[in-house]
Amino acid sequence: MIFFSSYSSGWRVLVFCQITFSAFNVCREVSAFSLLPTVPLSNLATPRTVSASFVGRRNCNINVHFCNAPYNKRMSLFSSGSDEEEAMLSDIKAMRVKELKVELKSLGIGTEDAFEKEELVQRLFKARKEGRVASSSDGTTATTTTKTTAQTAASPPSSTSILSVPLTFRSLDSFRSVDASNSEEVFVRPSPGQFATLRADLPNGKYLTLLVDTACSGVVLRPSSVRNLGIPTFKAPGSMTAAGGTVGNTEVAQINQMIIAGNSFGPMPAAVQDIGALPSVMDGIIGLSFLNQFACVDIDFANGKLILDKGNANPPIPGGLSIISAGTMKLARIGIWIADVTFDGRSPVKMLVDTGAAATLFNWKGISDLGLSRNSPEISLNTNVGAVGADNVALRLTHRYVLNRSFNFEGTGVDLEGDTVNIDIGDIPVLDVLKGEGVGGILGADLFMKCDVVRLNLSGGSGKIALFKQTTDQKQQEQKQHETPAQNFPSADTAAEEPVAKREKKKKRQQEQYETPAQNVPSVDTAAEEP
Repeated sequence: MIFFSSYSSGWRVLVFCQITFSAFNVCREVSAFSLLPTVPLSNLATPRTVSASFVGRRNCNINVHFCNAPYNKRMSLFSSGSDEEEAMLSDIKAMRVKELKVELKSLGIGTEDAFEKEELVQRLFKARKEGRVASSSDGTTATTTTKTTAQTAASPPSSTSILSVPLTFRSLDSFRSVDASNSEEVFVRPSPGQFATLRADLPNGKYLTLLVDTACSGVVLRPSSVRNLGIPTFKAPGSMTAAGGTVGNTEVAQINQMIIAGNSFGPMPAAVQDIGALPSVMDGIIGLSFLNQFACVDIDFANGKLILDKGNANPPIPGGLSIISAGTMKLARIGIWIADVTFDGRSPVKMLVDTGAAATLFNWKGISDLGLSRNSPEISLNTNVGAVGADNVALRLTHRYVLNRSFNFEGTGVDLEGDTVNIDIGDIPVLDVLKGEGVGGILGADLFMKCDVVRLNLSGGSGKIALFKQTTDQKQQEQKQHETPAQNFPSADTAAEEPVAKREKKKKRQQEQYETPAQNVPSVDTAAEEP
């Protein structure tokens, strides 16, 4: 049972969440907290139960019970009469002691006699309410009305219709061994696929490194990052059961504002949870609750950009690229997208579309859909290979299928151009949860990165996916445009030989200048006979 308390318009809104968790989150994914559909709390006049989803890789069902009850305004040293001041107080409490002291000092307020953080919070809150600003050069303190952080956080995103967000690609650590829950020790192999991450700046000058993940419907933050960045959290006592055991004491963080590519977003909730085997440089995951705000999402692997278009679901094709495959997606009951994918020309397999998974995986349902079995010659046995989930529990992936030619949705598909991709196979509990929907695998970044651009339409009930790539003819044409005609540049061999040829020619000319014509010089025999 999870309890939240919120204060709005003189009523106390109690939110009781009964949560049942199941399934293991394979390959590092985690769940994110999101109440869907959104219910305006101010409109609740009677108790009401709402079905929602605790999203991500763990299948969860939530029944949320809202009820309104009168309350007496909380008596506090920081009591305020507006939501704006409540938000400002929350921001101040999230600051570190050092940050509090620095700001107080800039306001000309002493801190030497304050021995508790609460006292520093009280002083800064009072100063901000009074509108005090940093001391001027002559030592006086000015008073003005300034826009608070809370006001900034509540402001809507910038009006920019197209956002271009730089991406940084991260890789898994090298081979390492872990204990698997369904086997003995296994090795987690690095995948050729990489994690696409973006930077989200916070108002305090710090930033978050977040994985862009289409298989997570909310935002997730690592507990250590929440502490280090001073992000406020709300305790949510409860338990979470997965294949690796039960995890309790779930927390929910509140991100009041974050800036991405110069645009402001927030406030937004985030689940505070260990994100397992993801590289430690990552602070968390940003999923569909952010991405589905945009009509079109282009993940440009070739140029390292995330292009987000707010208004146009079908913008022009990126320059120099062609659509090589496109298809429709279906929203699964746990709130993430499924698409039919064909591998090596075989029968299609329903796959979770997961940009946050480094590797593509099959379960045995997927292998059956391919028309294969454990005994097929195309299926080989793995030796102690596994995957690690969000709760750091590993599962053994017992077999392997090698993709040799191509994969596609509809159209010509993505040609591997002589390359191969290893797709590991195992009993993946999160896919068992979707057994009724016939899901046979996870489509990960190792295959997406065979394209130049992946285009996703994620808003609405039916999604679309398209793959773009530069064709061989386009590559050759582009190379010719950038090449200078060869005749203007001697080859390396010619350049090396040229000085030698010049020297020989000069030497020959010198010899010709000093030589006397042969007919004027008698031979040795003639010279001897003349006397």
